[in-house]
Amino acid sequence: MSKLTRNNPGFLHFDITGFIRISRNPLTLLHDLNNLIKECHFNGGNIFIPLYSYSYTDNEEYSLKKSVSKLGKVSDYFRILHPEKRTIDAIFSYAAFSNWVNRKYFQISNYATFSKGSLIDDIFNKDGLLMSVGRRLHYSTEVHYIERLLEVKYRFDKNFHGTFIDLDNNKHSQVVTYFCRDLEFAKKMNITVSFEKLFNDLQDLGIVQNYYINGDFHLEVVNLQQVYDYLKIKLPNDPFYLMKKIKE
Repeated sequence: MSKLTRNNPGFLHFDITGFIRISRNPLTLLHDLNNLIKECHFNGGNIFIPLYSYSYTDNEEYSLKKSVSKLGKVSDYFRILHPEKRTIDAIFSYAAFSNWVNRKYFQISNYATFSKGSLIDDIFNKDGLLMSVGRRLHYSTEVHYIERLLEVKYRFDKNFHGTFIDLDNNKHSQVVTYFCRDLEFAKKMNITVSFEKLFNDLQDLGIVQNYYINGDFHLEVVNLQQVYDYLKIKLPNDPFYLMKKIKE
């Protein structure tokens, strides 16, 4: 993965079972995965692992060290081991295994997750990637950034105010802007978010690339700008393409 992400930084979404072959002992799988990511970084790779805490949306303080990742135990494992790599976004933080990443993403400030000047914007403009092990591309929250670029009508910017706790346990006031789904509109239309059709279609079109890394795991990769190009054509004709009907 280091060669793949050396010039094209990537967001990595994964299910731990997709990495099962990298370890001879299931009890050391997390340790071995951490070593794999660190080795990739050491060799020039740029990988960003989601550690989403949703702190301010849940009316909680955001602590770089203590706010648990709500994406599960594996994501939280990286939060525990690497608090110094965690970005300042109190809703959608990442562990940044990257020598490229701008230090501003670790310095307390107000932040807009899906806007110009954000980490996702930076990676998009660097021809960045969405990556998945264990068929998790449809969990790519980064697509909301593209929705904002294309000005979808079912989302809007909303400010969340909260308390940020840095690595030295100092507290700061912070505002994070989140491109939220319009829940009243979604309820009225009986729809919810779904990226499954998007990534199934991109796979069928050959836009998603498939790599088998050393025979150990299957890596799905798609360029963020290609997703943008596809949705720029698709959404005007099908405005709710990235939504699905809720079953009655």
